Amino acid sequence: MLNLILYALKFVFILLLYVFIFALIRSVLKDTKLIADTGPEEVTPARLVVNFGKNNSQSYALTDKVIIGRSEAADIQLDDNFISFNHARVYKQGSAYLVQDLKSTNGTLLNGKRINKEALNNGDEITIGKINLKFLQ
Repeated sequence: MLNLILYALKFVFILLLYVFIFALIRSVLKDTKLIADTGPEEVTPARLVVNFGKNNSQSYALTDKVIIGRSEAADIQLDDNFISFNHARVYKQGSAYLVQDLKSTNGTLLNGKRINKEALNNGDEITIGKINLKFLQ
């Protein structure tokens, strides 16, 4: 009878060992994004950060369309005389965000280059007047 119990315990131990190894491999594959997670994903909205890395920085979550300028009606209102009332807009097209200059007097720069309309990538820096905004996605 003792041999039967020991044999059953060996079987249970081996089964638990295989379950542990399976769970470990699944966890590693999830961490390396080799398999899809079926659970709900936390989605961090894209945002623009004014004065990125400084104590007085402000973060703005992006919606489908955001107007940047000096106007009180602008979604992101910036106080700088070199900024037009409706200077630029950032909008979503499909899964990408684009920045477009709205025929401003001083133009809009993307990573130091004057643009009319360009797609944004994570970490891009938009310069409007004397103010820098960082795009984070």
